Amino acid sequence: MVALAFAEIKLRGICEPTISNMAQAALQRQRQKAIAAVDWKHREERLKRLAQFAEKLKSFDKS
Repeated sequence: MVALAFAEIKLRGICEPTISNMAQAALQRQRQKAIAAVDWKHREERLKRLAQFAEKLKSFDKS
């Protein structure tokens, strides 16, 4: 879903609210998994990237 949202941004310059909401939910699920992975050495980097994706997605939200 995240890839679809960014593909829509790339092709159309906007992201439909429905797609954006589903992508935000997917990013939140990924964030929760990364938070739970306390012994993962790439945890902080992943959390940072997920935050960047979420922020970028919000900036292109059509609503």
